[in-house]
Amino acid sequence: NPVQQQAEGGYNSNKIQDTWLSGNVRLTPLKHTSFNLDYSVNKRNEIGLEYMRNLPFHDREGNVDGYYYGSVPNSIKKRSYQSADYENTFGELHYVKVMAGFNQEYAENNWFSAQRRDLILDGIPYISLASGQNFTADAASETALRGAYSRWNYIFDNRYIFEMNFRYDGSSKFPKKDRFALFPSVSIGWRVDNEAFFSKLKPVVNLFKLRASYGSLGNQAVPGNYPYISNYSASQVNYTFGGERPMAVYAPGLVSATLTWETVTQMNLGVDFAMFKNKLNGSFDYYTRTTKNMLTLSERLPSILGVREPNSNAADMKTKGFDLSLGWTEKVGQVS
Repeated sequence: NPVQQQAEGGYNSNKIQDTWLSGNVRLTPLKHTSFNLDYSVNKRNEIGLEYMRNLPFHDREGNVDGYYYGSVPNSIKKRSYQSADYENTFGELHYVKVMAGFNQEYAENNWFSAQRRDLILDGIPYISLASGQNFTADAASETALRGAYSRWNYIFDNRYIFEMNFRYDGSSKFPKKDRFALFPSVSIGWRVDNEAFFSKLKPVVNLFKLRASYGSLGNQAVPGNYPYISNYSASQVNYTFGGERPMAVYAPGLVSATLTWETVTQMNLGVDFAMFKNKLNGSFDYYTRTTKNMLTLSERLPSILGVREPNSNAADMKTKGFDLSLGWTEKVGQVS
């Protein structure tokens, strides 16, 4: 009876406090030079309650004739979850297009849950008013990122454009010897429409720019916070020996000892143009994207081993494609 279950089966509730604090300081001690300091903190507390009541079914006379499966015994479960995130970014920006910076992020998570069955009073959901089995669990984890970055720009006579980027990032999700990696990129551009030989075409072609780029970025989105560490797990079993629930320790699975960053590298060739007093504009890009050291399951292992293969940097992928966009801007009529 789904209507009865909704009305009488109990309820779940969550109370969440999510606080964000952020600040920014900008200093300009020298001409064309500035210092930026960004700081942010996220504090999240979550308290949950799961209350399951005995749900009876009745005979034709309205008498209780038993209880629905899954609602016996009644129980009360409370859980608490706390997390905190910290981010600190420090950058130096020079107005001649030179920038360097450092960023750091830290996250801490704590989780706790307690449950007890057989409520003495079915309508009052408190753990201290239950007499059955206790179930408790908790967990804690931490993650951290640290990186340095720099960007260099150079433009000559609004015709030749050059940019270089460097990132050196480290993640706590990887073993110490494979934790940091360098990700560089470079791009160049040529404003052909600003050349002297292009002047005769200027009335028709208002913008003509050629560009090319090559660069890489890292990805650390691997399941879990400690995927390179082989962990045992322990918990109470769901049955009793001598009136008690003993603890059981479970063997760990396999892990990769050389887990590291997934690297996405992209090469791009493009052109931007505008014509007829900027009424017609568009761009065309041809790109090749290569993903190396993809984080996925490793090579197949014999089924007799009895455990699944670990995640590792076991695959590569390459994609090619192009993007074309065209637009037309026109003024129709006049608003007085």
